[in-house]
Order: sequence, then structure tokens, then C-alpha cells
Amino acid sequence: MNMYTALEEAISGFCEVFQTIKQQNTTDCFAKQVKDYIDCHFAEDDLCHAKLAEYFQCSASKIHKAFTKEFDLTVSNYIEKKRMELAAELLSRGEDTVVEVARKCGFTNYNTFIKAYRRVFGDIPS
Repeated sequence: MNMYTALEEAISGFCEVFQTIKQQNTTDCFAKQVKDYIDCHFAEDDLCHAKLAEYFQCSASKIHKAFTKEFDLTVSNYIEKKRMELAAELLSRGEDTVVEVARKCGFTNYNTFIKAYRRVFGDIPS
């Protein structure tokens, strides 16, 4: 193997590794952008995969795959987690009724809120 062939193979190998790292960083960055968006909008009652896909101009599947790969958590589970954290905080303050807390946390249906709260915390909100 001459020097030029060895150099060509080394450069080619470097480019493959660099491309893989670049794709990984792009996916990581995208997933973090999705997370940041969710962190700002999780209490909106219309936040869903379709809205995220529209906002980021890509498929819901791409969002789901990137987010799950980066955070080991589905988008839906993360949104529910954020909403339940807010619900627990608002209920602990005691300033709002349960119906008001449900609304402030992005739930349009009171019963759906109760079921989610029970699933996460093992008890009904009060």
C-alpha cells in the first residue's frame, strides 16, 4: 500500500466518523429544540404530535424517534410529566380549585385530568 492510498483511506475513515458524529449532534440538537418548545408550551391544551410536527415542519414520527432516542421518554409521557409537575405545584399552593388546576395544566376534560393524576400519583387530586 503506498502512502497516497493509506492517506486516502485515513481521510475517508475520518469523514465517515465525522458524518456519524454530525448526524448524532443534529439529532441531539433537534430533540433538545423539541424539548425546549414543550417546556414553554406544555400547558396548552392543543399541544400534541401534530402541532409539534407543524411547528418543526417535519413528521410526527421524526419528532417521536429523535425525542425518544435522546431522552428515553416519549413526547406524550414528557408532556404528561410536565403537566403533572405543574398540577402538583398548583394544588400544593391551594389557591385554585381542581378544575382550575386541570385547565391551567392543559387538560380540557376534568375526568382525563383526574385519571392522569391518579396514574402518576396514585391518588385523586384534592
